[in-house]
Amino acid sequence: MVNVSEAFALLVEAITGKNDGFYRVVYAIYRELQLGTLTASSPFCDAVLDITHLEVEVLMKSDVLAIRPVQLYAARSDVGYAFYLARDALSVKHLHSDTFRDTTKVINASRLLYTSFTLAATGETISPYDFRHRVPCLPYYLGRAEAGQYVLYR
Repeated sequence: MVNVSEAFALLVEAITGKNDGFYRVVYAIYRELQLGTLTASSPFCDAVLDITHLEVEVLMKSDVLAIRPVQLYAARSDVGYAFYLARDALSVKHLHSDTFRDTTKVINASRLLYTSFTLAATGETISPYDFRHRVPCLPYYLGRAEAGQYVLYR
């Protein structure tokens, strides 16, 4: 059972982005709803959640509720940066390595998520935040840009 102190710690960590506490609580609630031990109208204070249950881990990993936020990642190269939309850095590292045969470090570039980029091929101006709804699957290679420039080449 999660007590107030544990719930508070989970929420603080979720807000500061240090771990997956928020998602863990959401998926624990989802699991209990699926099992029928909770209903949508159950008082939350009476809910008994096992946030460490293996099924919660599996649900989180599969992201069946599609609530894991999409992030913007970048991999540095000789010509600038390759930008990707993804849920985690590891998937970006694999895609970048497979595509470019390069094992450079992947960095979180989410501070640029709301920045306007121009797609060189079409001249269209996009923000990665808005563009994320148009991608067929994640991780997604947006393109490469020279350092300090906001034109994406594919």
